[in-house]
Amino acid sequence: MPKSDNISHLFQLRSASVLLLVYVLTGLAVYSESNGFADWNGAALSSLALMLVFDACYTWSMLAAHTADARALLWLLWIEAVALALLHFTVTEMGMMLSFVAFWIARTPHSYSLRVCSYLLAGVLVFFVAVFHLRGIADPIELLFVSLLAPMVCFFVLSISSTSINLQRERMKGLVLNRELQAAQLQLAQTSRTGERLRIAREIHDLLGHQMTALILNLEVATHKTSGDALTHVERAHALARMLLSDLRNAVSDLRESPALDFDTALAELLANVPELHVTLERGAAVVVHDPHTAEVLLRCIQEALTNTLRHARAKACHIRLYMQDGQFVLDIHDDGTSAARVAPGNGLKGMQERVVALAGSLHWHNEGGSFRLRARLPQLEAQP
Repeated sequence: MPKSDNISHLFQLRSASVLLLVYVLTGLAVYSESNGFADWNGAALSSLALMLVFDACYTWSMLAAHTADARALLWLLWIEAVALALLHFTVTEMGMMLSFVAFWIARTPHSYSLRVCSYLLAGVLVFFVAVFHLRGIADPIELLFVSLLAPMVCFFVLSISSTSINLQRERMKGLVLNRELQAAQLQLAQTSRTGERLRIAREIHDLLGHQMTALILNLEVATHKTSGDALTHVERAHALARMLLSDLRNAVSDLRESPALDFDTALAELLANVPELHVTLERGAAVVVHDPHTAEVLLRCIQEALTNTLRHARAKACHIRLYMQDGQFVLDIHDDGTSAARVAPGNGLKGMQERVVALAGSLHWHNEGGSFRLRARLPQLEAQP
């Protein structure tokens, strides 16, 4: 199993463990509020309803941390905060509230910076201690103990959560950068192979081609200066030399005119092992890419679309469709992520559009229900030397 998969499973296991702790805490709190599930008074029912709201939003936010947009996560966070604030006035066991506060503060780094999270933590703790005092806790020693314990516990939870969330984000950035590096290596390898083919073609043409031409000229002169049996052999050698020169020229033409980019191999390498993204390819049977420039533009479009999906879309799947329509290559790409309603083109999309337009093609993109969709059309060109 790849190292990235192990880390991803570790994060999933941690999230499942946190959710389990939240449910266990809720069960203990409900048991305590209802006197062992025997006394369901109004306060206990209100506490149960608020805990269920908190648990539902907390579960949703944890499951959707990598797929939901930031606004949705922010709404969930503040719905949890409202439920938590109301719980302060309905529960009888205030000691349980510190655990709920700690779980809530652990979610704030998903939406805010560490500084803002610290301010939120300070406000929540002031509110908790004030309610703790107003609810009738008059013992100064107990109040002092809670006032010291609550900040230490919550700050410890906040620091651990912030570190973990930042680690996840940096890991994702690292995966994206690694993907871009692999794509760059692929492009470099293809360029290197292209350069080597052209170098070999030039060497054959400049060295062997010129020597073969000189040999033919000498044999042609020899045909005018010999007679008898020797002339027959010279003419045969002259014909063989001409055939060899023709084969040599054909070989040089093949090296120059054959597609410089192995599109099928490059496409397979580009789509292999995309981190945390299930990529599917639907390719029409009639799609055969001969022109190296068209092949390169198609590959760069796919590469840029995958990079944007990993960086911005919070998607789990991406579908690529490549087919022929009216004598043109059509590339359709869409994901299941949550992109911004208005897509502002960056350097990647602008560069992609410039490449497509340079080949007399067209490129369009839009957001459809949160899913980013891209369509490129390229004319079918013959391979050029």
